[in-house]
Amino acid sequence: MTSTYYDNVNQDVLQKMPPGASLVVEGVGAGKLGQTYMQANPGALYCGFEYVEEMAEIARQRLSHVIVGDIEAPAALASYDTWADGRLADVLVFGDVLEHLRDPWGLISAFRERVRRGGTCVACIPNVANWSLVIGQLRGDWTYAESGLLDRTHLRFFTLDSAVDMFKSAGWTVTSAAARVFDHDQTRKALEAFEPMAAALGIPRDKMRRNLSAFQWVIEAKNPG
Repeated sequence: MTSTYYDNVNQDVLQKMPPGASLVVEGVGAGKLGQTYMQANPGALYCGFEYVEEMAEIARQRLSHVIVGDIEAPAALASYDTWADGRLADVLVFGDVLEHLRDPWGLISAFRERVRRGGTCVACIPNVANWSLVIGQLRGDWTYAESGLLDRTHLRFFTLDSAVDMFKSAGWTVTSAAARVFDHDQTRKALEAFEPMAAALGIPRDKMRRNLSAFQWVIEAKNPG
C-alpha cells in the first residue's frame, strides 16, 4: 500500500474528537491525524499503535509515543500499560482499523477499561451495505483490491446495525453514527434504481437509502464507566 493510505487525515473523525483531551490513543498509520490534533491541542499525550515499522517510524516523529506491532497481541497491550502507567485515556480512535482485526469486539472491550468514565471512542468503519458492493454481489462479483471497501486486508465486514451492536456488546454507549458519502452522482443513480424495491422487500425506504448511501460510518461512543 502507498504511504498516502497511511498518511491521510479523516476530517470527519477529527471533528468528532473532543478538544482538550489529555491522553489520546489511536491506531495511527503514519500519525498524520494525531499530528493535526496535537497542533490544536499541543498539551495532549498522543499514543499510537502501528504494525508497519516504516509508518511507525514516521509516526514517532509526530506523536508522543508509538507502539510497533499487532495491536491485538498481548505484548502490545502490555507495552501500552507500562507506558500509560495507570493514566486513563480521554479519547480512543480507530479510523479504518477495526475491520482489519481478528477480534475487534474483544479489542474495544479491552480498551474501554483503559478509557476514563465518560471518555470517547471514535471509529470509522467501511459499510458492507454500500450500493457498489450490493450491485457487485448481484453481478456475482466480490473481488478484493489494494484499498477501498474490499481492501484485501479486511477480515471483518459491518453494516451500521452490526457495527453499533459490536460497540454495545463491548459495553460502549453509541451516541452518534454519521454516514460518509462519496461519488454523489453515482449514489443518486443507484438509489433511484433500488428505491422502488423497498416496499416489496419490506424495508423502510429511509433505511434503504441510509444503508445504500454510506461508504463508511463514523461512529461515536461513550464509556459509561
